[in-house]
Amino acid sequence: MKNSILLFVFLAISSITYSQTKDSMTDSRDGEIYETVTYNINGKQITWMAQNLRYETEGASVYDNVSSYKKKLGLLYTSNAVNSSCPKGWHLPTVSEWESLTALFGGYYKASKTLKSERGWEWNEKLAEGLARRGKVITFEKGNNSSSFNALPAGWNIKRGTASPYYLDIGNLTVFWTLDKDDSKVNPSLLYRLLNRKTEQFKPAAGARHQVSDKEQEIRDNYIRVGHIPNAKASCRCVKND
Repeated sequence: MKNSILLFVFLAISSITYSQTKDSMTDSRDGEIYETVTYNINGKQITWMAQNLRYETEGASVYDNVSSYKKKLGLLYTSNAVNSSCPKGWHLPTVSEWESLTALFGGYYKASKTLKSERGWEWNEKLAEGLARRGKVITFEKGNNSSSFNALPAGWNIKRGTASPYYLDIGNLTVFWTLDKDDSKVNPSLLYRLLNRKTEQFKPAAGARHQVSDKEQEIRDNYIRVGHIPNAKASCRCVKND
């Protein structure tokens, strides 16, 4: 089984409506019902879950152990747990599948507004107010969910060094696993990061897969693919097998 990679998704801007078909599926393992959405991507009908996976297994947990978050935000999974968590007939999306979805809605710098849910990102407004009081201006754009993908800011869980694992960034960002691995890393975690910020002074970590110039930094709409984050828990969306 391949090691999983994190898709850290930074949500940005686009208001174009694309052909899509909404439906639902039932996970036979626990009876959980998920909304789904099918897109025509490069001439193929590709069906994605439109909600985060909620399947309970060892290595999965709800954010901050608040049980009421499970239904809306789903569970957060370790890389080992997520490898076998999608229902029969479904699979973890590859990096290529995520990038095809992103391309369908305008690419790295334009896709996030359409992928992002309309509600749930209010934390960013409070953050902007706090930063403004300190003289730093950051603007935010809410999602319109015209894709029906409904990405929610579910946060994630990480462990740094010898510190205990901790939950963070609910209401601010979302992180998804992919199937692929980075062979250059011992414990690979490739991230697609989706944030709500329209302008942000942020530079990728050294060694990140996608670097931005100063000019790109000024105009980008908050998509960035970061690199290696070990010992993380993140959300899971599954794709239906062909």
